[in-house]
Amino acid sequence: MRYLLILVSLGLFQCVDLRLFKDNILTDRPVIGVLAQELTSELKALFPQHKSYLLSSYVKFMEQAGAQVVPIMIDRSDDYYEKLFSSINGFVLPGGEVNISNSGYQRAAKRIFHLATNRGEYFPIWGTCLGFEQLTLLSDSMRDSLVDCASEDRARPLHFNYQAFSTSHMGQAMPGDVLKILATQASTVNFHSKCLTPDNFERFKLGKFWQVLATNRDDNNLGFISLMESIHFPIWGSQFHPEKNAYEWSHRRKNIPHDRASIESVAFFANFFVHECRKNGHHFSDRASEDKHLIYNYNPVFTGTRTIDSQFTQTYIFY
Repeated sequence: MRYLLILVSLGLFQCVDLRLFKDNILTDRPVIGVLAQELTSELKALFPQHKSYLLSSYVKFMEQAGAQVVPIMIDRSDDYYEKLFSSINGFVLPGGEVNISNSGYQRAAKRIFHLATNRGEYFPIWGTCLGFEQLTLLSDSMRDSLVDCASEDRARPLHFNYQAFSTSHMGQAMPGDVLKILATQASTVNFHSKCLTPDNFERFKLGKFWQVLATNRDDNNLGFISLMESIHFPIWGSQFHPEKNAYEWSHRRKNIPHDRASIESVAFFANFFVHECRKNGHHFSDRASEDKHLIYNYNPVFTGTRTIDSQFTQTYIFY
């Protein structure tokens, strides 16, 4: 079934009236693309013959909410990204360490972001940490509004902007008990050295695309934005890492919250996002094509062993 779209001109974007999609469920078997990225120096030393990686925690985070995952590879043709865009129901930009102005990660993210914001479709996107930062640049013609900050291995409560949050799509979906935990307990963990400050949000006029849902402060009391929602698209960004609470166990990361309340509260973000992806009607041409692309074709490596001593528990490594 086709649904009426209201298309509004906004620079290079074709805005979607999100209200029209509030209760439309087009698939009960969502398939979500999660973007790979260039190997870190640590992983490159361990796997010198390989090119890119994807953390298992992002895959599990989507799977526990009822989705299947397709890894989106870097440095592929436009045709590759267009075909996958038309086959998946949503897209995740994970955290990492690559250059978000010039990398395979950046180019792939830019291509899919462009498709998502110019097709007049309901296509959800989520960005975490580096993905949050990448979305910030992509939504503003790649202008860099980020500043240096210090928030490495820090668990914090979220400081909600209740006026914006209460009317946001995410805010209206979040149960009160989850909101209370996120607002009062150190349940969200941060691993980042770049921040989007409220001052730069205003100076770069990012309010044309985003609304700020929550903020936080780094080790030097610098305020930064923790959670954003697009005004015109089903796009969200979190500077914190909700996938780490349940799935990352490196002894090098001391402050990831593993208590029950924190794990259950951040699971909301996966459940919320996957539900939004059910509102997209894309699908593979047939089951054989879907099977060929799914993450099940790859085996994650246990990189969190004492021998390897990586900061990541399980990692998919790609040639």
